[in-house]
Amino acid sequence: MEGEGVVSFTEDRVTRNAFRLAVGFVAFGLVLRAIKFLLHYPLWGDEAFLAINFLDRSYLDLLRPLDYGQIAPLVFLWAERLMVGLFGFNEASLRIVPFVCSLISVPLFWDLSRRVFPGASWASLFATAIFAISYHPIQHAADVKPYASDLLVALILLNMAVRYWEQPGYSRWLWWLAAFSPLALAASHPAIFVAGGLTLGLFPGVIAQSKLRVLLPYLVFNLATACSFCALFYLFISPQGSVGINGLRDYWAAGFPPLNDARAFLGWLLKIHTGSLFAYPGGGHGGRSAGTMLLMLLAIGTLVRSDRRGLTGLLLAPFGLTLFAAILRRYPYGDEARIGQFLAPSICLLTGLGVATFCDWIPRPRARTMARRCVVIALVVWGIIPCIQNARRPYRLDYDERSREFARTFWAEQGPDVELLCVRWDCGVGTRTPVHPSNTAYLCNQMIYAPHRRSTPKPQGIGRITKQHPLRCVFFNEKPVEHDDFVAWQTKMSKSFKLQNSRVISIDMSNYNLGAKPKFETVRILDFVPLSDGASFGRQDGSTRLR
Repeated sequence: MEGEGVVSFTEDRVTRNAFRLAVGFVAFGLVLRAIKFLLHYPLWGDEAFLAINFLDRSYLDLLRPLDYGQIAPLVFLWAERLMVGLFGFNEASLRIVPFVCSLISVPLFWDLSRRVFPGASWASLFATAIFAISYHPIQHAADVKPYASDLLVALILLNMAVRYWEQPGYSRWLWWLAAFSPLALAASHPAIFVAGGLTLGLFPGVIAQSKLRVLLPYLVFNLATACSFCALFYLFISPQGSVGINGLRDYWAAGFPPLNDARAFLGWLLKIHTGSLFAYPGGGHGGRSAGTMLLMLLAIGTLVRSDRRGLTGLLLAPFGLTLFAAILRRYPYGDEARIGQFLAPSICLLTGLGVATFCDWIPRPRARTMARRCVVIALVVWGIIPCIQNARRPYRLDYDERSREFARTFWAEQGPDVELLCVRWDCGVGTRTPVHPSNTAYLCNQMIYAPHRRSTPKPQGIGRITKQHPLRCVFFNEKPVEHDDFVAWQTKMSKSFKLQNSRVISIDMSNYNLGAKPKFETVRILDFVPLSDGASFGRQDGSTRLR
C-alpha cells in the first residue's frame, strides 16, 4: 500500500485494502440510494409538474407537448408510463425508473474508474467513494425527473468510449457506441453533449490509427448521433419545448453567460466552476465548491504530464460543448447540479484523481497512509450525515408534507361518509388561473390517495346524496381571479342543492418561494344536500369528466 504511484499509471498491482474499501463504498452508495427511495417522501413542485402528465395520457399522447411546459426525453416518459400502468399512480411507481437508474450507476461508475485508473487503486477508490456518497446523485436518485437517467446514459457512453480507448486497435466498442447512440439520445436530452464530446475526444486516436476498420464505425457513430439528434429534435424535442422554452430560459438565466462584458464573463465562469455544478462530494453556490475545482485542476495537470491527453479530452469535451450551448442560450451551463448530472462522472473521476495525487505528494509513507485513512473516514461521515438529515426530514419543503397530509386526510379518510367532489378539477372552476406547482401537487396527491377517482371522478349516484350523506365539495387554492367562476358555480348549485356547511382550511406555505404572494393556501370545503329529487351538478361546460 505504501508508496503506490498515482502519477505513473503503468503499475499493474492493485492494493488489496483499496479494492476492499472500494467495494464497501459501492455497497454504501447502494444503501444510501435505497434509503432515499424508501423514505417515501412527498412529490415536490417540479416532480408534480411532470407526474401529472401520466394521469390520463397514453404512450402516443406522450409524443405531444407535455402539460405545464415540461420537457423530458421520450424513453424516460414511456418508462414512467409503463410503471404507472403496472403499479398504479403513486410515489413509489413514479420513482422506480430513476431509482433503478441510480442503482445501476454506482457499480458501473466503479468499473469505469478502474479502467480509467488501471494502475492507481487509490485514485479509483477515491473517485468511487466520492460518486457513491455525493449529495446530488443521491438527492435525485428517486426524483420523478430524468436526472438519474441522464447520469446513467452518460456513464454508459463514457464506459464504451474508455473501453475502446483501452484497446484502440479494436473497433468493437465503436460499433457498440454507434448502436447505442440513438437510444441514448432518446433517453436523455443532454446525452448529445456527451456523445459529441466523445466524438471530439476520440478523434485524434481514430485518425492516428488510419485503419478502415476503425474509421468506419467511428463515422457510423457520428452519423447515427447526428441523424438521431436531428430526427428527435424536429419531431419531438422542438414541439415539446415550444410550450415552455421561454419560461425555462428565464428560469435558467443564471446558467447563461453574459456576452457583452469580458470581465463579467470571466466572473461568471469563476462563479459557475466553484458553484453547485461542481458540488462533489459537497459544496454549492457562493464558491463553496472551490476545493473540488482545485482538485480537478490538479488531476488535469496529472493526466497531461503523464501523456494521457486523450483521456483528458474524453472527460472534458462534454463541458466545452455544454458551455457552447449555454452561449447560444440553448441549454444552461452550471447554476444547478441537477441539470448537469451527465457531467458528474467526469467531475468525480477528476476529483478522485486530484485527492489521490495530493495524498501521493506527501513524502513520508506513514503520513501518506494516515492522510488516505483520514480521507476515507471523512467520506464515510460525509455520506452518513445527509442520510440522517434526510431521514429526519425527507421532504424538500414543509409545504410538500402538509399538502400530502391534507390529501391523506380529506380524500382517503372522509370518503365513506360523504360524496366527494373537487370543484376545480371535476367542475372546471378556477382553471383559468395560472398553474402553480401547488395546484399540480394537489391533483397528484388527490389521485394517489383516492385512486378510484381516475375512473369515476364524480359522485357515484345523485340519489346517494342526502342530509345524512352530503355532497362534500373542495375548492382548492381560491384566488381573486377565480372568484367570479366560483360565485357562478355556487349560483348554479343553489338551484338544486342547499349549502349545509362551509369551512376553510389554510395550508401554511411560509417556506415556499412565493415572493409577494400569499403565505397561506386556501382550501374551501362546502357540504351540500339536495333541495329535491332530480338534483344535478356538473362542469361549467356541461360535462363531468375529470380534467
